[in-house]
Amino acid sequence: TFLSVAFLNESPSWLASRGREGEAREVLSKMVEMNGSRCAKLEFNAPKKTVYANVQRDLGFIFGPAMLYTTLVSCFTCFCMNVLYYGGLYAFPQVLSEDVATGTSPAFALLIGCFWEAPGYIMALSYDRVMGRRLTLVFNLTALVVCVLAFVHGGSNNQESMVEYVMVRFGYAGYKCLAITLNLVAFTYAAEIYPVSCRVTGSGLSIGVGRIGAVTAPLAYEWTREFSGTWTTFFYILACLVILDATLVAFLPFETRGKVLKESMDDSHETDPLCQPAECT
Repeated sequence: TFLSVAFLNESPSWLASRGREGEAREVLSKMVEMNGSRCAKLEFNAPKKTVYANVQRDLGFIFGPAMLYTTLVSCFTCFCMNVLYYGGLYAFPQVLSEDVATGTSPAFALLIGCFWEAPGYIMALSYDRVMGRRLTLVFNLTALVVCVLAFVHGGSNNQESMVEYVMVRFGYAGYKCLAITLNLVAFTYAAEIYPVSCRVTGSGLSIGVGRIGAVTAPLAYEWTREFSGTWTTFFYILACLVILDATLVAFLPFETRGKVLKESMDDSHETDPLCQPAECT
């Protein structure tokens, strides 16, 4: 990470706010070249230094009528994804060493889990070519519920049959793979839904709420295990969170895949949600 910083470009917005507009245009020119865009304009208005006024404006838009539902769902999705990923990192070493036999040593099972994360990155790139952000989230959240329940069912029944033996391995592999895919798509969507003028504030809010999930996940596992006396309670709670999140995502009004990202708060690219709420008659 330390070495990679040397290859990063400075923020064009930061450069422009300090009167270094020439350097800002150079950075923008590099970004245009990297993205393969031939029609992007390099002209811009230098931002003003009224930081607090800008933050107040950004929050007013992010939590305004047009974006309130999307903001809350984005924050909840990032929260769930962090609980899933970091909760799994904390729970699996204990579950695999004490409660669920995988036929190998717990250390080797965890190593296999790390390898199963690699296809998650490939899947995230593949979905971008064939599926919208919202549909990708709903599809993978649904698949993740199946994986979590399969792992819990097979593991809690001590893999008494070949079906349960397969369910444990299928659930474990799917959990590790899909958790990575969903994290990537969720954070990408959180950045794309906001216009440039408030993208940092909006995406930063979602990421911050997600980190709360990362911090609380280990504590939640310990509390639920102490309270219920079994490891399965934590995973059932995860499944419920994922089901709720998939339902909320289905009603998101904005699709960002293949769209020209909004430059200002006046632009609107609202589309129909995947599911329409029932109308009262």
